[in-house]
This record gives sequence, structure tokens and C-alpha cells, in this order.
Amino acid sequence: MGSFLLAFLTAAAICLGLSDAACTQHDIRLIGGSTGREGRVEYCYNNQWGTACDDLWGTNDAKVVCSQLNYDPNGAVAYTNAYFGQGSGSIWLDNVRCSGNEIWLRQCPRNGFGSHNCGHNEDAGVRCPACYEGNVWLPGGTTWREGTVEICHNGVWSTVCDDQFGTNEAKVVCSMLGYDPSGATAFSSAYFGQRYGPIVLDNLGCTGTEQSLFNCSGNAIGVHNCGHNEDAGVRCPACTKGSIRLWSAYATTPPSEGMLHYCHNSGEWKSMCRWRWDCLDAKVACRNLGFNGTLTYQALYDVEGAYGFYKPVLPQRVTCTGSEQILRDCSFQYTTWCDSALSETAGVKCAENAVSHGCTAGDIRLQQGADSSEGRLEFCFHDEWSPFCQLDDEEAAVACKQLGYTQYPYATIFYDERFGTSGYIADFQRIACSPTASEDHMINCTVEYKPGCGSYECWNEKGIKCFNPGMCTEGDIRLVDGRIEQEGRIEVCYKGVWGAICGHSFTNIDSYIVCKMLNYTAPRAPTTFWSNYFGDGGIYPIIFDYVDCKGWEKNVFDCPRQDYLDFTCYRGTIIGTRCYDNCNNGDIRLVGGSDASEGTVEICVDYLWGVIDDTLWEPAEAVVICRQLGFSVDTAVPRVGSYYSRPKKAVHYANVHCTGAEDTLQECTFTSVSLTDGMTVYGNATVAGVDCHPMPPTAPPCIPAPLLTPDGSGCNQGDVRLAGGNSSSGRVEVCFNASYTPLCSLNESVASVICRNLGYTVYSWAAIYTDHPYGVLTNYSYVSDISCDPSGSALSLCTISTDNCIPNCPGANIAISCFTPGQCTSGDVRLVDGFVANEGRVEVCVNAVWGAVCDNNWDATAGHVICTQLGHPELIPIVFHNSFFDDGFQPIVLSNVDCVGFEKNYTQCRSQLYSEFTCSRDHTAGVLCGADCVNGQVRLMGGTSDNEGTVEVCFDNVWGNIEETGWGDKDAQLVCNLLGGYLTDGAVPLYGSYFGRTASTILVSDLYCTGNETDFLQCTYTRHSVLEGKDLGTQALVAGVQCQKPITCIPPDPTQAFTCNTGDIQLSTSGANSYEGILNYCLNGRWTPFCTLDRITATVACRQLGYTDYSWAGIITDNRFSPSTNMSSFQNITCLGGESTVRDCVVYKDCISTCATPYSIRCYNPGTCTDGSMRLANGTVAQEGRVEICMSGVWSGVCSDAWDRADALVVCAQLGLGIAEPIVTTDSSAYGEVFGPIIYSNISCMGYESMFSACAKNTYPAIQCTRNQVAGVFCRDACTEGAVMLTGGTLPSEGTVLICKNNVWGLVGQVSWDSNDANVLCRQLQYTNGGTPRVNSYYGKPNLTLVTSSVVCDGTEQTISDCSVNWLTLDQGKAAVSHVDVAGVTCIPNTPPPGCQVAPDYSSLTPICNTGAVYLDSDIVGSSSGLLQYCYNGQWTGLCTLDTNTASVACRQLGYTSYSWASLITNGAYGNGMGYSLVDSITCQGSENSLSSCNIATPSTQCLTKCTTSVAIRCYDQVACNEGDLRLAGGAFVQQGRVETCLNGVWGTVCDTNWDTADVYVVCKQLGYTGMTNIAYTGSFFGSGSGPAIYTNVQCGGFENTFAACTKDSYSSVMCSADNIAGAQCSTPCIDGTVRLVGGTTSSQGTVEICYSNLWGMVGDLNWGNADAEVVCKQLGYGTSGSTGSINSQYGRTNNTVHLTNVGCSGNEKLLTDCSSTRVNVNDASNYPTVAGVNCIGTPTITLPSSTPAMPSSSMSSTMSSTLAPTVGGASADSNNGIITATALMGVITLLLIVIAAIIVAAMVYVQRKRREVSKVLSKTRAAERSDPREVTNPLATETGLDDADDEDTKRLHELIKESQLQ
Repeated sequence: MGSFLLAFLTAAAICLGLSDAACTQHDIRLIGGSTGREGRVEYCYNNQWGTACDDLWGTNDAKVVCSQLNYDPNGAVAYTNAYFGQGSGSIWLDNVRCSGNEIWLRQCPRNGFGSHNCGHNEDAGVRCPACYEGNVWLPGGTTWREGTVEICHNGVWSTVCDDQFGTNEAKVVCSMLGYDPSGATAFSSAYFGQRYGPIVLDNLGCTGTEQSLFNCSGNAIGVHNCGHNEDAGVRCPACTKGSIRLWSAYATTPPSEGMLHYCHNSGEWKSMCRWRWDCLDAKVACRNLGFNGTLTYQALYDVEGAYGFYKPVLPQRVTCTGSEQILRDCSFQYTTWCDSALSETAGVKCAENAVSHGCTAGDIRLQQGADSSEGRLEFCFHDEWSPFCQLDDEEAAVACKQLGYTQYPYATIFYDERFGTSGYIADFQRIACSPTASEDHMINCTVEYKPGCGSYECWNEKGIKCFNPGMCTEGDIRLVDGRIEQEGRIEVCYKGVWGAICGHSFTNIDSYIVCKMLNYTAPRAPTTFWSNYFGDGGIYPIIFDYVDCKGWEKNVFDCPRQDYLDFTCYRGTIIGTRCYDNCNNGDIRLVGGSDASEGTVEICVDYLWGVIDDTLWEPAEAVVICRQLGFSVDTAVPRVGSYYSRPKKAVHYANVHCTGAEDTLQECTFTSVSLTDGMTVYGNATVAGVDCHPMPPTAPPCIPAPLLTPDGSGCNQGDVRLAGGNSSSGRVEVCFNASYTPLCSLNESVASVICRNLGYTVYSWAAIYTDHPYGVLTNYSYVSDISCDPSGSALSLCTISTDNCIPNCPGANIAISCFTPGQCTSGDVRLVDGFVANEGRVEVCVNAVWGAVCDNNWDATAGHVICTQLGHPELIPIVFHNSFFDDGFQPIVLSNVDCVGFEKNYTQCRSQLYSEFTCSRDHTAGVLCGADCVNGQVRLMGGTSDNEGTVEVCFDNVWGNIEETGWGDKDAQLVCNLLGGYLTDGAVPLYGSYFGRTASTILVSDLYCTGNETDFLQCTYTRHSVLEGKDLGTQALVAGVQCQKPITCIPPDPTQAFTCNTGDIQLSTSGANSYEGILNYCLNGRWTPFCTLDRITATVACRQLGYTDYSWAGIITDNRFSPSTNMSSFQNITCLGGESTVRDCVVYKDCISTCATPYSIRCYNPGTCTDGSMRLANGTVAQEGRVEICMSGVWSGVCSDAWDRADALVVCAQLGLGIAEPIVTTDSSAYGEVFGPIIYSNISCMGYESMFSACAKNTYPAIQCTRNQVAGVFCRDACTEGAVMLTGGTLPSEGTVLICKNNVWGLVGQVSWDSNDANVLCRQLQYTNGGTPRVNSYYGKPNLTLVTSSVVCDGTEQTISDCSVNWLTLDQGKAAVSHVDVAGVTCIPNTPPPGCQVAPDYSSLTPICNTGAVYLDSDIVGSSSGLLQYCYNGQWTGLCTLDTNTASVACRQLGYTSYSWASLITNGAYGNGMGYSLVDSITCQGSENSLSSCNIATPSTQCLTKCTTSVAIRCYDQVACNEGDLRLAGGAFVQQGRVETCLNGVWGTVCDTNWDTADVYVVCKQLGYTGMTNIAYTGSFFGSGSGPAIYTNVQCGGFENTFAACTKDSYSSVMCSADNIAGAQCSTPCIDGTVRLVGGTTSSQGTVEICYSNLWGMVGDLNWGNADAEVVCKQLGYGTSGSTGSINSQYGRTNNTVHLTNVGCSGNEKLLTDCSSTRVNVNDASNYPTVAGVNCIGTPTITLPSSTPAMPSSSMSSTMSSTLAPTVGGASADSNNGIITATALMGVITLLLIVIAAIIVAAMVYVQRKRREVSKVLSKTRAAERSDPREVTNPLATETGLDDADDEDTKRLHELIKESQLQ
């Protein structure tokens, strides 16, 4: 019964297809899921199914599982924790770590089979995406065209039962797979192995012609009586090699498109790899398939998504030129990217039924636009409409003209495919029209033909819009698409069409002109927005670029600019602006109502009118608005919900709450909204309005005139009096009809008459007050108007009138003040009512009376003049408006002050005087000049002596106190130390405002110093603003200090003498000039010198001496004026800078001082030089001298502190004196002392700055420098050694001779100068007809050095350098040049040869470009490389020759300013242009900003220069790399490649001039390779790269640690072609034949690497097996049993080369080199994509060679054992015997140690000797490698055994490698 039950269950299991009796090694299946495409992962190993542990299990592992099961890996999902149920039996896999690109799960890194730490509760699972219904595949066969039949049903791969499955069924399967059905073969009984999914088909009956197995007759789907032991199989015949097909998993796919399959050599269909698949390849494929080759897409990238998943991929990339007829004629190349599970397949869409469009060549059309003026632009080419992949403005303009838009020449280009796509690829690359777009038809332009697309992929099809004028008024301007009406994209109406402006060089000055055109006149600069901030302009063209307004223009059309076609601008750089309103904070107005009394409320904030959110808006708020506007408040009505509409303005206020009693809205409570929130957060808010029911101030209630009665005063008509005040100030009352009445209004002219009437006849300008400071008489006036002669003396002479309605003025009884002269000196200025020093309301003295200034047009320039007059010229002032410092009581005497900035006194500025303007008293001007102090400077104020007081610190030119929180000993010590002259120890900190609060603000609190600081700024502190400090100061206490005087202090003589007046100063000149000398100060009536002096105090001293127009001084400390004493009666004098005299400064006079050197000064008056200009002074020649810079009209010096060649290089470049490495000097001995002050120190230029002003530096007075520390330089030209040129002649063929020597152009002495010399020089200049020598400086003598005193040629030499030349040193040449005449030459121009290209007559040609312009002629718009084109005489020309300096200037002119070095391209990669050039050459120093600034040589004859190759260049932008880094690029493996180094943020190459192994050794050392057998490559062996060649003539000694330390010539001296780039191959110390394992999870497994020629390399896996692995493991000391080999790069590929392939070991060899193999050239590693690996068993055992000295013999060991036995084991031995025994034991151990040490030393010597023999033997084998390095059979072990020729050497080498490996 039990046997029967077992048999039954077994049969049932077989029928159900669930038998686990056997499985195929490494198969996988999914068990336990609801469908066959999900479940627990089970793996077959040793014929048993087992599970996988979920440790490290993830998506990449799931992808490989799905891929192996023929499901799309994209979308695979990993599951853990036995999600699909626990399995049973073995757990085969753990720690699986797939990368996702493996094809089989067995290829993934993992633990060994069965090695895990898991239970089945950790079984891993997978869910795969559904397969495609009805698809079939054949798994289990040896190729993809045979195997068990699986068909996709319900998303799961399912099998077919073999019942009645025969040839017809096999035919259907092969047809479905694209194979010839006639050779189909059917198999049964699971011939190709059992599968694991559901069984869906049984008893099929096909005819052989069906499209799918599902179309055949048979059982219903899923009905069967089979097990998987009956799975049907099929073998299909091979496809035709090289044939192609289009495949899709979906029946609905048209036959003209699909995944592209290629018939492989194996006869299998494999999908094409998408790697670098482009339209050229696709065109050939379509042509091959019978389509006409026109593509709707150049390449289809989402192929799997479009056509389904197909597993086998051809592991090769295809490259077609586009001209091939069939795909197999293209180039196929293996790539590792294609040979992975992640490789993506290529697809195409061929043009189905494509026919000729029948269009006329050259026609154009617009497609899919909204109207006829716009659309996708298409061009008829080769009888087909083709889109434009590239389109420039010129071509777009011509297109519009061709389409009939002839009145407006500009067009808009669209890059966003808004008009759709055509689906075609143009065979033309681009159409190039003339730069002026002068053509009327596209056919007249140049069609640049490029069959196929190549690198010119059509990223988008361009569209255009054309225009007719008339949409706007010429010259109009507008802001568009802003969030508020004051901002937006700038659009101007030009030629009747709106157009945008490009943002290149656009600044706030340009925005200012735009805003002025729009009537925005705020006293605030506009805000400019770049980069399409307000959109790209929609449909309108970009018509202006490089707008450069100066500020005075009336409109933007007056500004310099470039117009359409003269610039290139993409729509990402459109400019916008925000303008500001001319309103004051808190101003309000009503807009949108029917009259001025109603409307939406607008309030001014930060010069922008904005609106108010209507939340909480109620009657009280309306009352305040109406009151502020002067309307009646009785019937004020609030309006909400944007009642009067909402202006397009920002919300400024929200949640406004008033009581109703406020006079202005700003007195209410409100939420202030930021501008950003006001435009965005409140963008849709409803806004507040008000209806005031008008009662405007201009229409007061009518009071009839007859009601006026005399007041009894008995006054006469026209009498006037001042009431409520005094005789000069009061309320104005005028007698009218015998009664005094107040005035409701008064102008300046009438006020002057009133003052004169009152007796103020000398000065009659009045201050007019409207805020009733002297009370109110009545709330009305009898007088409606007074009209006077401005010069009148009495009011009675004026016309006083009234009317039926007299004025109402309840709060405006006018008051005035009259003044008596004598308050001040006319022309003086003062600041009044400020909070801190040097700030306040500006008051000026006019006619001896102080008066205020109206703030109309008040700006920083006017403020600067005021501050200059007050002694603060060095600071940029802050100006204030709106009576910030109150209005005072003086008259307002000036308005519209208009200064240029150079004025020394406000009277020199233009302005309007009293009575010429009207200005209310709430508009007086103020200014903050600031103190002349630097951040962190300290002083003591308020003390009774110099050493104590409240501490004040300077920030932002304002003095402030220090709040005492945190104030302590260390802080006090630092202050005393900074003050100088006091003891650091003993400083006493004082608290509680001990000396009073001396400043108006507190700038610092929470001060914490350590005591080690040397500057206040080094401490920790909290910094407060001036206004915050003012508020803080009302309650806070401030810090004070008492500093300790030196103990040895000797006070000065206190008695009074009468030699001088204390506080006076003088210069003791000792016969020198009056403006310089020892500075003496008068103290107690005696003259005494200065022992210390800073530059600020020196400046004040010069001011006191009368030098008031120049604010700097020179300090001299070298005793040149012979001081009479070195004792001073004071310690120090400290000035702040604003003082007029030294007596106003702080004098520290407690102690006598001893001077090391009494200080002298030099004072200056301004000269005539231009500020900022630079020169070299006092040099012998023009290229050298002391560096001087003009500042305030005085030539001033530069301190040589930190002065270096980088600083000097910037100076030389700015002066145009060359960019070669300059020679620097650092003291006055070279070029003498500078006369002017030294104004700069600590210069820190990087070397690339275009202007010296851009360098970091310290500026006077913040410098410390002596007069002999003067920076100087000798500038050197970047010229070629021995080059010659002519200068000073009228023709290029004549002039004074210059020769380049050591990067300096110099002159030639005329000694022995004759016709031989002249002929050679002319020959060097390419004049072949000789020349005439010129002497006596015939063509002039430039201010240059002399490089040679004489030249002697015999006339046959090719260059001057070939002659006998007496070269001079630089010093010799400078000394001799003034004493000699120099040589010149007149060369005879060359005769034009036959067939020469004659230079054109430029006068007869129409200019097509702006002379001096440049561009790069390239197929790619905006490319950084291309043929360099220069505009010469209005015509474009290429250049035949070019050097690196000139290329750099060209790149700089093209806008590459961050990195201006360039690469020269002379290989014709960009064509040859015209084949000739209009100029001979352009030679630049390298510092110029444009080629037009360089030396442009024209042809020496009437023939133009012919170009072998027109020069192209490549420009660069900086990238992210570390300065000085190295890398090897372009090599076949990591240790070789083109040498590239990072310089100035760009990877550059090295020229191979003098490149050798010493240079390579240093490169390799820096890269971390320490081997000695490196190889130097030349001739661009690894390609030329894309970076510039930045070094040449490298000369490393080999000892350097970095490449940067080697001697070499740098860029500008590099002339290197693309064929001369240096490369390197680095080595790693290793012994030939040794092996190692890398990449494994343990040391006993990994990819095999073997050493040859000090290079580790891998082994290709061709024919690799377990026998090969056993030999490797044996060589490494492991056991051989169980060692296994792996293929397909199981342990990954390393970055090293491949040394061997096709290894054939029997397993008996001892070394891998004993096996047969094929050597691989190191450069061919990429041809071997998969490499071998091994997994060794056991632990390594190291055995010594047989020739090593022997270990002790067994007999010796036995003897030792027997001797020791009683000692160790005998229990009866007595103590003496124990001592003897122990002694003997120690002796034996010592002997053993000696023997072992001897053995080790002998072994080391032996191994070293054998290694040397290895190298010797190997040297005989390397000749074979050199003869054919690509394939050399192993010379040690061939297929037939040892090579007879080297039998002994080979055997010996075999032994040595083994011994060395084991060591």
C-alpha cells in the first residue's frame, strides 16, 4: 500500500509539472506567486532547487532575475522576508550584489553556494513586469533560435504541451520569431529542459501559416493533461547573416517602424544596440529595408516602451556614414556597454510611402501657425519640404522678405517647436545668408550641404514670425508682463513693430533712460532684471543689444547700441526693469474715481505707488484718508472689494486700523507688506477705496466781503506787522480796510517785501512757516491775493485784492522770520541737528545769513561737494530728503543744486536762489559725511587726561560708544594697546558711563576679546546700526578705560616760551623745497619734532600748511633733512582726518619721546594727470620704470610690500607692454624715489586681471610703507626668440629693425650694418628680392633697449640669428642705447607670381561687417570652436597663421573672459575657408581685448596670402578642477593616456617637445605609480584632446614630487600642433609572470591579473576553465581540488589592460606562464570585454625553493628529542639536574633561533639573485613582443611544448617565476 501511494504521488507531481527530481544548473524559477511572473526566487544548483536569502537583496538583483526569465528588467520589484511564502531545503544564495547589468543571476557577486546565515523566513522574492501577449521565445537552447517554446499569456511566460506538436506548429513559432519556417524542427518531451510556468496550449493543430499559435486549433487555453516533462521545443533555421528586420511585440505597429534586429553570425536575430545610434545609421537601415530612407525620427530612444522587450542584443555598436546601401556595410565594433543587460535597443521609423513633395527647389513655407505670418519654417530641398535645424537672424530675415514681408526686415525665431514638428530630417546642414541679410530669396544664400546628420542633430525645428509695420508709434516704449505696472520686460517700437532688448552689457544707466522715457522721475535708481525675468518677449523680435547709455540721453534711441543682425542674442537674455515713482513715503492719492475726491487709495512706499488690502477697512480709516487729503471728513465713506477697480500695483499695507483722530494714515496701526509679498501673496487681494464727497481745499466756504469791519487799530491800508513773536519773527498780519487780517498763503517775493517793509533792508529773504508756530488770529483772511514788485520796499506799494469769497485757513496763518546779516561768512556751509558727527541738515551761508537747501534733485554728488567743503572728501556721503533733520528756522535759500563732483565749494555748483523756486519746509536737504576713520579704530573721549575716557569705536565712518555688557580687562588692554604709548598691563576697565556718554549712538555691545588680538575687528562683538544704537543709548551704560602711562615717563617742560604759538606747525627744510621738510609742532611755545606720525595726521598737517586742494601727504623717515634733535616734547598726535589744523587733533603730551628718526613730510598741490592713469617712470627705456598711478591729479607710488610678478604682469598688460614674465624691483635703487605719496600697498593680483584697479590692495591711509619701498618693473614682450620686425616705416617692407631676444623687442646697433645684413633680414621677413640697409636711425629710434651692438652676415643666412651677432645683456643694452644710432632696412616688395590672388580694391566693395569684428565659423550655432573669421576693411577673412597670444585675444573678444587661453586647430577640421587671407598675419601681445588692437600685417605684395589650412581655434570656459592636478586621458587602460593638467580651471595638454621618460616619471609619481619602466609617448599617440596646449619644453630632473615643480615653458610660448601632444604610460613594480586576484569578496577569489613589463593586466576568458583556474590557484599556494574558473567578468573588470587570452592549461602546470596562451597588445584591451576569474579552495601554503639551505635533519631532531626527554618529562630529577636541564634547553632554543635566522637571510639573498636572473632571461623574449606586439604566442610554453631555441633559458625562467611568486 505504501509503495502504491508513493508511485501515485510521484506520478501526480509529474503531471502537475512540479517534480524537483532534476533541474538545469543555474536555472531560476519563481514559486508561490499568484502569477508565473512573481514569486519566491529559487535557484538550481547541483540538480537541486534552493532559495535565495534576502540579505542585500534589492532592485538590481530583481532586474537580473527578470532579465534571465525574459521579462523586461525595467519595473522589476524586489521582495524580502519570505513575502511569497517560505521555501524548504537548501538556501543556495546569500549577499547577492548585482549591478543590474548582468545577464544571468550567476554572474552577480555573492557568497559561495550554500554559504549563508539565513533561515527561510528571509527568502527573497521578485515580481516582474508582464510580458507581451502572444510573444514567444525559446529558452534552454544553445542559441536564441532553439529551445523550449514559451508563449506569453496574461503577462506570464507559459509552455506548450507536445501532444500533437509537430512541424506545422514549429513553423508558426519560427515565423513568429522572424525565421524561415521551411526549416523549422519540432521537439518533444522537454528536449531543451523543463520550464516552470503554466501550461496554456495542448493538442494544437496548426496548418503552418498562422500568425500566432493562438490562431491554431486545439484545446481551450489552459486546458491540458500534461506536465512539464512534455514541454514542446523548436529549432528554427538560421537567418541570413547581415539581414535586418523591424520587430514589434504589438500587431498594431505599422510595418515601417519597430525595433531593429540584425542577423548575427550565429544565425540568430539580435536587436541593435542603441549606443551612439544616430540618424545616419537609421537612414541606412530604412534604405536596406526598402524604404526611401527619409526618417520621421533620427533615432527612437524609448524602443522597449514602444515595441516591447526583446532579450538578445547585438554586443556591437554600428557606425554608418549614411551612404551605405545595406547596414552590414557599416562599421561594427564590440563595446562593453552593448554587452550588458542594461544595454538599450535601437529603433527606427521609416517613411512609409514617402513620395516627392513636388516642391520647387529654394521655396519656403510656414506651417501650423495661427496665421500666414508665422509657423514652422520649411525649405524645399531635394524635392522635399525640410525643416530648419539651425536658423540665424540673417536667414530668418531673408525668409520673411521671400514671403513678402519687405517693409519690416526683422523676424522672430522660435526654438520651442510651438508650431509642431514635420517629422523629417533635412539633408542640408544649414543655410548661410550674408551678415546684412541682403538677399531677397533663400536660394541666393549658401546652402551648406551635409548628407545625413552626423553630429548635427536636430534638437528642435525652428519657427519664425514675420511682421508688417504699423502696430505701434515709432519711438514708443512700454513695460510688459511685469507683476506691477512699474516693472516689466522692456519693449520699444522700432520701425513700427514692438521689439525686445537683449541684456548684454545692459546696466541701471540704460534702465534710467527707459524709465525717464516712461515719466518715472524718482530720485532712486531703477532695478534691472536680466535673463528673461519677465518672459522672453512672446512673438516679438529682439531688436537692440549692447545698449550703452551714458545717462544724459532723452531716450534709448539716442544711446549707442547694436541693432538687429549686428549681434547674436538668444531669447534667454531678454532685459527688464522696475521704475520708481516720484513720490515720498506716506504720500497718498485716490485713483479711478470720477473726480479727485474718490477712488482706490494709493500710498507711496519706497518710491512706489501701491494699494491697501481692504481687510478691516472701515469708516475710521476713510476719515483719516480724507483728512490727509484735505477733504471734509463728515461724510467719508469707505469702499471695499476693489470698488473703483484694482490698479496693477503692489499691496503695501494690510490690516489698517485707525481711531479716526489721526492726521495721516502712517499714524495708524497697520501691517507693512514687503514688495515681494505685495506682488505675490496679495496678488489677488481686493483693495481699499474712499469716497470723500468733495470739499476740496481750493473751494472754502464763501464769506461775503461786506461783512468786514474795522478792528479799531487805526491801521492804514498796506500796513504790516509780526504778531505772536518778536520784532523779527511772528505771524504776518496785513492791514486791509482798517483791520489787520492774517494771510492764508504767501510767496517768497511778497515775504521779501514784507521784511524790507519791516526795516530788514540789507537782507530781505524770509523764512516762511505754514504750521502756525505763532498762533492763529482768525481762520480766514480778508486778502485773497497780494501782488508785489519783487524789489519793492513797502507792502503799501503792492496790489492787495479780495473777492466775494475770502480764503479759509483755519490752520495756516502764515508766519515769517526776517534776518540781519552777520551770522556767518558767505560761502560757508554747516550741518545742523544731526544725531552723530558730520551729519545733519545742510545750511549754507548766503549774504551772511544761514539758509537751508531744498531737496529738489538733491543727490550724492551735491552731498559730496558739501562734505568736501567740510573736510571729508574721501567718503561717499549718504543724502537725506524730506527734512529728515527737521526744517529749522532759517530761510530756504537754494534749490536744484546741480554739482558735477569736482567742485571744492558748493558755490561752484549750479543752483536756483531764493524766489526762483517754491519749496515747502518739509523738503529740506540733509547729508551724512561721516568721520574720516576706519572700521575698528578706537579713541578716548570725555576724560580729564589723554590716557582715560569713554571708549569710542569707528564703523562705517561713524564714531560710537561701546555698551558695557561684557566689558572687561582684556577688552581694556586691547584698547590701550591700540592707542599706543601706554602699558598693556594695568589697563583699568570702567563702567556705568564713568566718563559720560560721549557719542550719539552705540555701535558695539557684548564685546569679548582674548587679549591676543592686534585689531579690534578680531574680537567677538555684536554690531548695531546707527539708528538702533541711538535707541539703545537712551538706557544703556557705556564702557570707559584708564590706560597706564609708562613708569619712565618724563613730562615736557611746562614753562611757557614764546618762540611760536602752541598748535602751530612748520617744515624745517634745511634748504630743501618749501613743500617738504621735518615736521615740527609748537608745544608750550617751543618747536618740537614728531617721533611718530600716521598718514591721516600728516594729511591734516599739510592742510594746515595751506595745501587744501589735495588730501594726501608723503611721509619721509630717512633723515634727509638733517634734524637738529631727536627729542620730542610729546608722545603722539592723533587726527581723525576731518580737522583743519593739527591743533584740533588729540595731542598725547604726558611724556617726552625719543625719536629713532624725526618724521618729515611732503605736501602736494593737484597736478594735471588723469585720475586712474598709470605710467612707468624714470626708466631708461619705455618698457621699464617705477610704477606710478595718478590720484587726484598727483602721480603717486605703489609700495613694494608683497610686490611680485603677478602684480607686475597686470601693470604691463594694462600698459600694453607685453605679457611675458616681467622683471620686478622692490626698492628705490632701481628707478628712484617717487615724488608723490605712496597710495597702495599689499597688492594682490592673480595675474589674469585686465586692470590694476581690479586687484586687491590696501589704500592710503591704511598702509605702512617707507619711501624706499617702491615697486618697479621691466615689462617683457611675449615674442619668439630671434624673430624680427620693422617699425616706423610707411610701408610694411621698411622700417627700423627690431629683434626679439629673451622676450624683449630690441634695437640693432648700426655698426657694420650693410647690404648683406639687410638682405638676410629681408629674407627672414619673406622678402626675396633683397633690401637696402639704412643707418643713422633712418626710420627713427624707438624708446627700446639695444639687443645687439653689431650684426655681421655673409648674405647667405636664412635668419639674422644665423649671422655673427654681438648680443648684449639687458643692462648692457640699456646703458648703450642712448649712445648709438640704430639700423633700419628698406626691403624690395616681392613680385606677384603667376596665378596669385590679387588683393581686392576695398573702396569698390560694399562693407558686409564692422572692421575689427570676429566670429567663429562653425556648423554648430554658438560653438566655442570654429574657423576664426576677422573683419578687415569691411570684409570677412580667415587667417593662414596664428599664434597662441593672438588666439587668446580672439577668445577674449568673443566673450571668453574668465579663461582666455585658446587652442589652435590646423588640421582642417573646419574646412579651409576661402583658401587665402586678406591679411598676412595678426600679432598680439596677449593682453589686448580685441584683435583690432594688435599688429595687423598686410600682404607685402599685391598677392594675398594663400592658406594651406585656414586656422581654427577653440575657446574655453572654466570647469571645476583643482589647480595642478594631473590625469591620463584617452588611453586603453588607466595607467596610460594623454597627459592633462589643470591650470586656471581648465584641463590642458602638454606639447611633446623634449618629452622623455624623466618627465613621465614625475607625472607617474604624482599620480601614485612608483614603477621605473614608464614609457613616454609623443605624436599625439592618445589623441590631441580638446583642451589647450599649455606647456612645452618640459624638463623634469626626475627628483621632483609634482609636475608643477618641473622647468617648462608655459602658454604663450607654446607653439604646438594637434599632432604633437605628449602621453605617458606608468608602471607598477611587479615581477613578470606573477599573478594576483582582485575584486573578490575574499583573498582566494577574484579576477585574475598577471604581471608583464611592470604592468598588471587581466586575462581574457576565451576558453578559460577550471584547469586554468587550478594552475592559478596552485601558483598562489592554494590547493587545486575544487578550484573553479569563472568567465564573463564575474568579479568585474579592473581598469588595467589585458595581457593574455586563449589560455590553455592542462592543470598540471605549475605556473600560468607554462600554459599555452596568446599575448595581447596592451593597447587592445577593449577588444577583450570579458575576463577570467578564479575561486581557489583552502588557504595558501608558502614553500621555500629546493635550493634553500636545509632545515635540521630528522636524526638531528631525534637526537634533540631524546636529549630533552628526561629533562622535560622526568619527575625524579633533583633540583641541580633541573637547573642543568633548563640551561641546556635554553641553549638548544638559542641554537634553533640562530639556524632559522640564517635560513631566512639565505633565502632572501637567493630570491634577490633569482629575480635578477628573471629580468635577464626575460630580456631575450621581449624582442618578439616588439616585432608584433598585438599577438605574440607565449614564448615560455607553446602549444607543442617548450621552445627549442631558448630551451635552457625558458626552463630556468619557469623555475625562477615560481620561486619569486612564492616569495
